[in-house]
Amino acid sequence: MRKSKSFILLFLSIIFSLLSFTFLTLGLIEFQKRTNLQISLDYLASGILCLILSFILAYQHKRYLQFRLTSKYLSITVIKCMNKDCNFKEEREFKKGDYVFKEVGLCPKCNNKLVIASIYARPLKTR
Repeated sequence: MRKSKSFILLFLSIIFSLLSFTFLTLGLIEFQKRTNLQISLDYLASGILCLILSFILAYQHKRYLQFRLTSKYLSITVIKCMNKDCNFKEEREFKKGDYVFKEVGLCPKCNNKLVIASIYARPLKTR
């Protein structure tokens, strides 16, 4: 069901993009012929409307995918001591601004520097 919603949003976005291209092209061709200005304006308005709908659907598709990705994983930050003899290691939830090799404080065991050694995503447990 979820994949079908994502597929439908993407499919409709592509269809409206093609329709907007077609309408805008027809509108420009009619405008160059100068035979009927009203038809030209109708085509151009339809093309712009289809383009707006295409952008809205593509945006909804992007938001839907982002929601699905962020809700399935938990980002973990691994912090290690810089002293090779000290085996201190800590894992915590990722915080905004974390990056690998960032100094985050002093080791509680040996008072040496603590750095972020790695960042990874762990799948959340499903029911």
